[in-house]
Amino acid sequence: MNLSTRILETTTTPQLDALQIVFTRMAVTWALGTAYMWYARVPDFLLGPPGVRGLLFARGFVGFFGLFGMYFSLRYLSLSDATVITFLAPPLSGYAASVFLGESFGAVEKVAAFTSFAGVVLVAQPAPLFPLKEEPSTINVTAAQKLVALLVALSGVLGATGAFLIVRRISYRAHPLVVVNYFSMCCVLVSGLALALTPSLGFVLPVGGRQWGLLALIGVFGFLYQAMLTAGLQREKPGRATNMIYLQMFFAFVFQWALWHQLPSALELAGTGIILVSAVAVAASKTAPEPAPAEVVYEMAALRPSNEIS
Repeated sequence: MNLSTRILETTTTPQLDALQIVFTRMAVTWALGTAYMWYARVPDFLLGPPGVRGLLFARGFVGFFGLFGMYFSLRYLSLSDATVITFLAPPLSGYAASVFLGESFGAVEKVAAFTSFAGVVLVAQPAPLFPLKEEPSTINVTAAQKLVALLVALSGVLGATGAFLIVRRISYRAHPLVVVNYFSMCCVLVSGLALALTPSLGFVLPVGGRQWGLLALIGVFGFLYQAMLTAGLQREKPGRATNMIYLQMFFAFVFQWALWHQLPSALELAGTGIILVSAVAVAASKTAPEPAPAEVVYEMAALRPSNEIS
């Protein structure tokens, strides 16, 4: 999704704004989620259970800033720099969950979180820490624009952390796709209003199969990502669950080699190894999963239509 976004924002014509990409991705997510929940007869699939609607709205609102922060920064920062900043969210969410939710943040999780982040730094090699790394410079980007992008990206980290905590607070009290639908609905409303009220932006119609195809990839995989992330956060502590996000650096290497035949450097391989070892350590230390309350046992069959559940 991040790679497709950067291509749409910087190398295709016409270039698409981050708000438009957020709007398109979340419109697809909302449509797919609503269609499936209607088919599966999920209870309260439009507004959600009455007891958690406030939390659902809060998750959607803060989640917008997490998503927009990443997409906005991709226009002015390199892909590696923007990625490293977003990876501040996993260790921060684990620590915040221990403070605000009273959940444990064990030694293995702490070590894995921070060693994984160190691995990401070795892989991405951001310019401030690796000034000798050869990397194509971003065209027509001023120092002021980079600073604004950095601040927006950091606000996105706070938004993502808040969203992780709220999803964990909701827990099993709402279907995972209900949580995703609130998030997508809030993003569509906020980004749509911003596009409509900002004359300099507006909505640009994609041109050609490439732009439509990239938007389709962002929409479909965005839906799958949000659904699986939400289901995982409902069933596992944020510190452990979000640590799996670091694995995307490994998949990025696979795509880079398969599509562009670019082999990673020794530092990048070392960083990838650290990430994989940390993820395996977290998985191996996993304790028994949190049991679902009896009244929401339908959650455990969330991916099957209700007429198939006995």
